Amino acid sequence: MKGIELEKFKPIMAKFEMEDELITEIESVYGENVLKSKVLLLERSYEGNIYPTLELDFKAALKSILKDLSFSRDTRTEISKAENVKELKELATAIEPSDEEHDKDKESLPALLDRIKKLYGNLSLNEAIWEKIKDKVPKFIYFDKYSSLPYTVKIKELLSADPKNLNDNDLTALSLLRMAGADDDYLLNPDYERRKRELENVANALTQDVLKYWSQNRELRVSPDIEKITENRPNGQVSVINELKIRIWDNKHFLSLPFNEHSTGFQWFFSFLAAFSFCQQLFQNPSIRSLLPGRAMPARKTLSILIKQEIS
Repeated sequence: MKGIELEKFKPIMAKFEMEDELITEIESVYGENVLKSKVLLLERSYEGNIYPTLELDFKAALKSILKDLSFSRDTRTEISKAENVKELKELATAIEPSDEEHDKDKESLPALLDRIKKLYGNLSLNEAIWEKIKDKVPKFIYFDKYSSLPYTVKIKELLSADPKNLNDNDLTALSLLRMAGADDDYLLNPDYERRKRELENVANALTQDVLKYWSQNRELRVSPDIEKITENRPNGQVSVINELKIRIWDNKHFLSLPFNEHSTGFQWFFSFLAAFSFCQQLFQNPSIRSLLPGRAMPARKTLSILIKQEIS
């Protein structure tokens, strides 16, 4: 696509309807009826930038910021021509009251410039309101089949790596351990009993979470294990590698299978549960966006519904 900057392209768009409480909060700062609509439009570009759009009435914001300030008739007429914050600031700065002008201009113009600075800084009305409300926008998780939990993970490398440098699969594995509240030192402890005890704690925590939502087979148990293997280095030395392996024990059939040999639905569900649970620690009120088109749901109370729909 010659000539097109794909990084600037905005393929994702979401609309939110603001609650009355939030609208009241905005209007108390920027002016009554400053919002022409309750809708907040958010777009996201390929480079990860968010572009918010609100339908606003700048004249309402202007009326609010001029409240209780007295100007001469000519000054007020000039200031009222402003169509945005930048123009308002430029007009207020450009006006220089002469000795014949009303004394109130000399007092009110500096006060107006101070209000503009405190309310907006160098932002537009749209940008200023977005800064105020952006932390209230629901968080979304995008999770696809390429983020599936791997069967085998080099656990020491995983625990010591910067999450920014991990691929999707390894991030899901890290989420799994964080979800179970695993103690890193215990998992890597050379003493078998301590290591095994921590693994059993991880297994119990994961199994309880799995069985909350997975109803097709209530006899499944998560069975993580750590295997020590040796690797030959190029310099001729031998190193010991701790590998975390995830197996699923089936009480009904009295056997265990590697995680990656279970059904695609179970792999997706289990991997998603790990990733979502970790995100819950980061966000107080996350929302879920599944792969299914047009489906968005509030967090954990509808998680079971989403899972059943995805694996059915």
